[in-house]
Amino acid sequence: MMSSLIWLPLAFAILLSPAASKCVPGKVDSVEFASNYSLLWSEASNPDGCGITTYVIYIVDVSDDTLQMYTTQAATRSYYFNSLAMCANYSFEVHALTNESVVGPADSYLLRTEPKANLNLSVAFDNITVESSSITLSWSQLSADVASCVSSYRLVYWDDDDNPTDVYVYNNSYTIPNVTPCMTYEFQVRAILGSPEAEGPFSLSEKASYGEVPSPPKLSSIATNSTTATMTWQLDSYSTNRCEIQYLAVNTVGFANGTFTVPVNDTSARAPVTFTIAGLAPDTVYISEVAVVNSAGPSKNVTITYQTADDVL
Repeated sequence: MMSSLIWLPLAFAILLSPAASKCVPGKVDSVEFASNYSLLWSEASNPDGCGITTYVIYIVDVSDDTLQMYTTQAATRSYYFNSLAMCANYSFEVHALTNESVVGPADSYLLRTEPKANLNLSVAFDNITVESSSITLSWSQLSADVASCVSSYRLVYWDDDDNPTDVYVYNNSYTIPNVTPCMTYEFQVRAILGSPEAEGPFSLSEKASYGEVPSPPKLSSIATNSTTATMTWQLDSYSTNRCEIQYLAVNTVGFANGTFTVPVNDTSARAPVTFTIAGLAPDTVYISEVAVVNSAGPSKNVTITYQTADDVL
């Protein structure tokens, strides 16, 4: 029968130090740690014919120096450890113990436990934070005890145009920089165990980036006669700001009919917008302010000054 787990301070080893006047057993020369978390060893050398009754196994958790001690009868040269953490580093020794309570010498071995079979590598998004120009994702393992076995995470995200970006992340969060305003992004993350060939199931989510007001429109051309001014304005590129453009807001100072809006049928082409201010007085200087308004709000005004032609009869 194998004994139950015993937790002891490191000082306990002193109690088992060999006495010079007693028979001292030799070392265990062959030790193997199997993938099923079983430790197997060969019979200790025993040139003096000591009465070996027990094997004593010391396991030390390298991360915090916690000592565990296990014992088996002499005929049982194996032990199954059901309490060791997966993918953790341990040092261990196997000593022969005699009927005179003399412990033999032993070599110290280092090992890293392997992942157990049917490991649950599932992850879930914890939080998705949208900033003005970025999106930060964080996630965690659904099974916390496997986190130390995960070597990295594979994150893939797509924009509205289905353009994928594939990155490998070595912690539990990632910030997507320079996101396009009003763009919906889809995210997929999965855990990787040791290599890209051993991937867990993916977790899927999506989020829209923040809206952003458009840049001011740019005057492309203006043509005037004695009573009208026809203007063409360039708008934000669709690739840099996906927020829907709704209209241009026009205000002409000192002109009764000078305040109006120009509806925009927004498409990915973002064609220039042309409109005409009519009913102007001949040979007169006007000041017009033009802004573009999208779903996030208005841009800054652009102010232009122009003069109508003289009314030649």
